[in-house]
Amino acid sequence: MIFVGAGGLRLVLSKRPAEEMLRFRQLKDTDPEAGGVLLGRILCGNEDVIVDDVTEPTAQDRASRFNFFRNKKSTQLAVDGAWSVSDGTCIYLGEWHTHPEDDPHPSTRDMSNWQRILRTARFEQRWLFFLIVGRKQTKAWIGDRKNATIKPLAGSSADTPL
Repeated sequence: MIFVGAGGLRLVLSKRPAEEMLRFRQLKDTDPEAGGVLLGRILCGNEDVIVDDVTEPTAQDRASRFNFFRNKKSTQLAVDGAWSVSDGTCIYLGEWHTHPEDDPHPSTRDMSNWQRILRTARFEQRWLFFLIVGRKQTKAWIGDRKNATIKPLAGSSADTPL
């Protein structure tokens, strides 16, 4: 999956993380929301951001049909582990979660949560990415810490991994 932002920035989801997220689509009426974080790298010399991995829901998370609350402690352990194993090249890039709709759109709660993450999360780059995996499409947004804006990325993707 590839999403494009202003100025040529590209968010590229490698095949494995894209497939991992798609496994949690809410295809049945009883499927709960799921989510996690995006982990990857920023390529020097161009505008590409590569998602190499995603965390999956854990037993410590709380989920229902229309809500997902990620456990901060277990997620932080995963982020720290990815950083350590990669010698500091695999970083926190943002968040992902599912919605029980074909063409996903962020709820008011999503937007509020994303704004809070931009204000309070510790990360070195200027922006974070937020993905919502729907039943038929995955969409992406970019949050800019500098001006506190969240904008959609072009290229809403049919759910076909690279």
